[in-house]
Amino acid sequence: MDLQAEKQLIGLVSKRLQWILLLMMFIAFMDRTNISFVASFMNKDIGLSARQFGWGASLFFVGYLLFEIPSNLIMARVGARLWLARIMISWGIVSCASAFIVGPNSFYLARFLLGVAEAGFIPGVVLYLSYWVPHRYLGKFTGWFLMIVPISASLTAMLTAVLLGLDEVLGVTGWRWVFFTEGLPAIVVGFFLLRYLADKPASATWLSTDQRTQLQAMVNADQVGKMTETPKLKPALTSPSVWCLGGAYFFMNVALGAQTWYPLSIHLFKLSRPWETASIAIPSAIASLSMLLWAKRSDRGEERSWYVIIPALVSALSWYGAAHWINDAFWLPALMSVAYSAMFAALVVFWTIPTRVLSVEARPAGLAIITALGLPGSMISLALGGQLRDQLGSFAPCYLMAASGMLACGLVVVWMHLSDQRKKVALPA
Repeated sequence: MDLQAEKQLIGLVSKRLQWILLLMMFIAFMDRTNISFVASFMNKDIGLSARQFGWGASLFFVGYLLFEIPSNLIMARVGARLWLARIMISWGIVSCASAFIVGPNSFYLARFLLGVAEAGFIPGVVLYLSYWVPHRYLGKFTGWFLMIVPISASLTAMLTAVLLGLDEVLGVTGWRWVFFTEGLPAIVVGFFLLRYLADKPASATWLSTDQRTQLQAMVNADQVGKMTETPKLKPALTSPSVWCLGGAYFFMNVALGAQTWYPLSIHLFKLSRPWETASIAIPSAIASLSMLLWAKRSDRGEERSWYVIIPALVSALSWYGAAHWINDAFWLPALMSVAYSAMFAALVVFWTIPTRVLSVEARPAGLAIITALGLPGSMISLALGGQLRDQLGSFAPCYLMAASGMLACGLVVVWMHLSDQRKKVALPA
């Protein structure tokens, strides 16, 4: 196939998949992160301390962690269409039910069940893309569906601000309206996926027979190992790459989890609601544009490792600066804009690495293990961050943890890259 025909075919796949993946990711992170925007209202209403909130928020990751690997293995067997739909419908129901939280115990239960319901979603989407997109285009695709992660914070902040204005409508507090209203789209989109998605190119009725054959051949050419319908756990468990990537993702998640504390930090400045919303939204909006541009640049150079290492180190410096300037209403959002942009730039390129190094049979379990190893980073960031906030009266230690996490992430990827280079040098000519 010539280059122009190849690009036209990838363009068809892009038009079909990008918008729905973007919507799915937005809904996922809206329902995952809206807790941070309603925290100050909910905590006061039901009497949660910062420590209880931190522990409760971290339980999302406990549920996610426990069911992560089984979820991805089931998806590889039953197909993405059915399983991604199941994930969205179940987490939408749990999110809506969170409107009925009345105290610490019900808060803990709701966050745990949300993690259980959403388990496998992100690695499932990455796995799904690996069946459709050749690796040389994967950075762009990954950038498109992950760019909504920081944007979701901006959009969720604005939407949540509107819904909080419904306070006492029909006798219901605003934060309860947030949970119920923002949970409904997941249920609707989940049922839509059953009709819209195709599991693999071979079942895509929106492509011609020749296009299906050509696309499958392009994807197969990038695979490590033979295509198989039977995912295996052992090859993933014995892969050094899985454990190294899982370690890097763990440290990155320490910083990703610390995002929860930024809206609460801004709230302490007692700004007007429009200024508070803008201060929260702007860093995320800038990060979304940056990560997409960074992913495209990574594709053009066909380089992955350094495109993770460099932004990870920049993010670490910016998180450190944010901890130092945490009481400054101008410098805190400015530094967080850089910290977010670099952190998400590293994240988007990071997720192109596993599908390049893992065999097809190891990929479902490998992606799930990497995610499972990473999630405790967010759990620690939230649980320990809440405790430090209660004891020290500042969110600065939370930001210092994030800086340390991004620094460690960058160093792990440096070590992986150098090890890979040593292996290449050692290979016989």
